[in-house]
Amino acid sequence: MPSVRDRRIVFGRFSPDLEEALIAETETHRHDCGPLSPSILLVGSNLVGIYLTRLLARRLVAVGGVRVMTFLDLARLLARADLAREGVRPIPETGERLLVRTLVSSLPRDSYFADIARTEGFAEAILATLHEVREAGLTPDELRRAFPKSERKVRDLADLLERYEHGLREKRLIDRAGLLGRALALVHDGLTPFPGVARLFVYGFYAFTWVQ
Repeated sequence: MPSVRDRRIVFGRFSPDLEEALIAETETHRHDCGPLSPSILLVGSNLVGIYLTRLLARRLVAVGGVRVMTFLDLARLLARADLAREGVRPIPETGERLLVRTLVSSLPRDSYFADIARTEGFAEAILATLHEVREAGLTPDELRRAFPKSERKVRDLADLLERYEHGLREKRLIDRAGLLGRALALVHDGLTPFPGVARLFVYGFYAFTWVQ
């Protein structure tokens, strides 16, 4: 991996600024290290990865050494051995929705959300909120402490978050935020994230969640 002095941040529009910068940096890397020298291109989505792979192939002809990954791909790779040893499996999106719908359907009558729990789209909205809270690195207790004088909406949201996390643990499942958090902890403990990789390109990000 390059030293701190070799790191560059490029600002600009996706096209042409960032695209041309990526092409130039990839071409320089191939010239300096060889056409098959391994590099990782970290992107925000699979669709962006497909687009950039085709762009590089069109402009540079061969991109055999470039491995395209999302943050979730990277987290799965880093945490795979630990999860297999513990018997923990990533939960699919359908499983997340089912878990949240089960939690919503069993809300107590005095819950802040009880009156709207059966509204179409409510479970999906709650799931998106739980994702945001978890990717911000907040636990249920931290959420409660962050808003000690808040109305019961935050308290009941924290209760839902607690039950969601309990449901995952009970079934030995892990969601996206859990995968990212596990990977982050492993790197903090000394795991080398990119062994044998000569260059890392991080493309197109303008905002990161805490776990990213």
